[in-house]
Amino acid sequence: MKDEENLIERRKNEHIHIVVHKPTSSAISSYFEYVQLIHRALPQVDFSEIDLSTSFFGKKIDAPIMIAGMTGGTKLAKKLNKIIAQAAETLNIPMGVG
Repeated sequence: MKDEENLIERRKNEHIHIVVHKPTSSAISSYFEYVQLIHRALPQVDFSEIDLSTSFFGKKIDAPIMIAGMTGGTKLAKKLNKIIAQAAETLNIPMGVG
């Protein structure tokens, strides 16, 4: 049982290592390379007046975005999740866990 737990922990840490150290790409296209955005400046809009805040499960958040849960179960994952959680708290956006 202990060997299996060590294997799982090692694999989880390998996943983190791959994301951090090895660039990945996919042959599948998102087709964004075919999209060209038209620049339309809005000089009359005051950036400080833009409010992206919304409500999420009854709690006010500062932007309609959520950080998805990453991984867990290892000391390294705990450290990374803590850093991500601190960023989410600073930005006042939700973070998935589980």
